[in-house]
Amino acid sequence: MDWLFSNPLADLSGPAFLVLYALLAAAIVIASRMQIAAADTSGGGPPPEVVVDRDPYEIAYLRGGGNELLRFAIFDLLRQGFLRVCDPVKAGKSPTAMVATQQAGSESLSSFQREVIAFYSAPQTTPQLFASKLPAAAASFGAASLRPRLENERFYTGADVKAAAMRVRLYGAIALVAFSGYRFLGAIVKHHSNVIFLAIETIVALVVLFVATNVPLLSRRGRSYLQRLATALRPVPMAPVAAGLGVLPILVAATGLGALAGTEFGPMQTLFPRAVGGSSPTYVNCSGGCGSSSGGDSSSGGDSGGGGCGGGCGG
Repeated sequence: MDWLFSNPLADLSGPAFLVLYALLAAAIVIASRMQIAAADTSGGGPPPEVVVDRDPYEIAYLRGGGNELLRFAIFDLLRQGFLRVCDPVKAGKSPTAMVATQQAGSESLSSFQREVIAFYSAPQTTPQLFASKLPAAAASFGAASLRPRLENERFYTGADVKAAAMRVRLYGAIALVAFSGYRFLGAIVKHHSNVIFLAIETIVALVVLFVATNVPLLSRRGRSYLQRLATALRPVPMAPVAAGLGVLPILVAATGLGALAGTEFGPMQTLFPRAVGGSSPTYVNCSGGCGSSSGGDSSSGGDSGGGGCGGGCGG
């Protein structure tokens, strides 16, 4: 059994073995990623047609889940005149709250949209919104009403890809632990104790493998569809007329609230500043309420300072 711990591999110096282990770990991670990518066959066949008259609520949910669906619903209700952005409490300040306009016609809306309107029966800020039950309601509505069709179109990562990821993660971890374990055992036999760097490297390699073998929520087909849709829509001029043509809602759903820049709905961006970039919203502090409406075009949703609630948001 001397050959087991007396061979070129076992006799490598500590630094040389660390370099060899790093190369092995990199090879395992790359091979794992390649196997997971190969398991995702959703990109095969003709790509789904990109159309601008698709339900924007589906696109918003596909792009960002329940939270993005909620932000889009608020924009859509503001666009239809069911919500208004409150006037800022002081001139030159950004608006910080919205309120329902009590406009008739909500009976034709979905139960989720009516729930959003009911929440804004009194002025509400973004922190109050995300501390409420609406994010959970948005996630439930999306899962029940929107996700089934999106799954049928193979826009979400399938169970076969997830199973492949689990397998390569397991096999990769076994290989990494076995290789370093052999060195640890050799160190015990040879009465060496300087294995701390190998222990650290093994932990780092396992963490990297775990992260690298996480599968995205959307399949290759889903990610490609969103990219193609956003690319097809971006050349559209961002102007109030786009809302009348029905292009603005699908553009906002596909690319986020940043699409509102330069439109009559631009002030809504200040309520969700980080959401404009596609990440989680940044909450702003605001208290108080809104007075009576100053009128304005209901189709704009009262998003401008003059078209919001006359009393503004108190401080």
